Amino acid sequence: MTTAQIFPNELERLDSGDEKFSDDYAIRLGFVGMLSEVDISRKYYMLLMTKLSKFFRLAAGVDIYNNSVIKNYSNLSKLFGIIKKHRLRKSIDKGFEELFLKQIYSETNYFGIGAGETQLPQEFLENVDVIDISTPNRYHFPMLKQVLDYMPKNKECFVIVEKPIVGSKSEVESLEHIIKNNKIDSRRIIGNDHYLHYGNIRHYVKNLDKFVEKLGKINDMKLLIKEKEGFDNSRNRDTIYKPLSCGGIWLDMGIHALGFLTAIGAEVDYQSDLISAWSFKSIELAIRDDNYGESGMVTKFKVRSSRNFSEDCYSTIHVEKNKDLLQTEKIFMIRHEMGSVEIDIKKRDFVVLNKNGGTIYTKGFMIDPYYSMYYDLIRTVIGKKSPYLGINNTLKSLNTVFDIYDFAENVERSKVPFN
Repeated sequence: MTTAQIFPNELERLDSGDEKFSDDYAIRLGFVGMLSEVDISRKYYMLLMTKLSKFFRLAAGVDIYNNSVIKNYSNLSKLFGIIKKHRLRKSIDKGFEELFLKQIYSETNYFGIGAGETQLPQEFLENVDVIDISTPNRYHFPMLKQVLDYMPKNKECFVIVEKPIVGSKSEVESLEHIIKNNKIDSRRIIGNDHYLHYGNIRHYVKNLDKFVEKLGKINDMKLLIKEKEGFDNSRNRDTIYKPLSCGGIWLDMGIHALGFLTAIGAEVDYQSDLISAWSFKSIELAIRDDNYGESGMVTKFKVRSSRNFSEDCYSTIHVEKNKDLLQTEKIFMIRHEMGSVEIDIKKRDFVVLNKNGGTIYTKGFMIDPYYSMYYDLIRTVIGKKSPYLGINNTLKSLNTVFDIYDFAENVERSKVPFN
């Protein structure tokens, strides 16, 4: 049986014929955390080196440094060299680097604020259409609050915040209060989770009803995000350094798994009392300090039954960063009544299996998730469409992260019942 026989229109085309956007006006992007690892290594390449470039302009940027002003191109190059050496996990293309530095130096208004400061320059806010916040987590809420307080003055302003959009349950409540009081269109607030923009995950989310129709309700889900990496570098340590990150690896990586579950309508059945969670920390000396959160979490819970989920549906999530793992695994396995689906995020594969484990079809989805994210932004800003990742689902996922933290038992890794 072929893909076309199961799902005649199975592929979501990012540039479909009915969506032709004018490029007469380029969206002015303002980055907070302009020289952050995710922006340099993932976002700017999509914005400068692909056909998306005609829709966007890097209009302004803010970074948090002790030295608040970069006075000339030479100093900027020197700073960029330091960041490449100490913060980036991968090398970057030389042509891209030259284009990026030229862009910032010649066309981008660049601002610096002191370490620990959260107030964005007014000039920055007034000269951009979309504000993209990619700072350490503890800066997210105060900066987002400033942007939301500014939004009633600028009805065309949008904001994107890297996951997690805020760092605590109380901040979620405050954010919801601000949105309501300022009467802000929720379409203008986007919580970015790049995992949900991978093509194979988007494919499953967009076609869930068809999968349920053909394969039956979902009986079980096993979501693995396990990275064979240690904490010998500052970048990885910062992801679980609570004064900056607001949490451990569950907040950093568990949000991907819960974001996926929220996107397909899965809800924790809190009434079942069948919720277990175990958090643990690797034995690396670099993170033994109490300021560092957990390096791994395993949780299992019952999923509330509904149209797409059976009466006895369970979800298991295992997230971990550990240099002693056998290999990196980023796989979502969803077992339906009459078959199953395997989504390999690392390989970007999508496999549908029958009840006996035989392959029905397999497909690769190679579009970069940040390309998808910015294409979705074009649809939202220029096309006036609702974003793929709405703020309501973002906050719902985040609340579940904090709920499961409350259930978690701190144990040694060897004592986790399943991993």
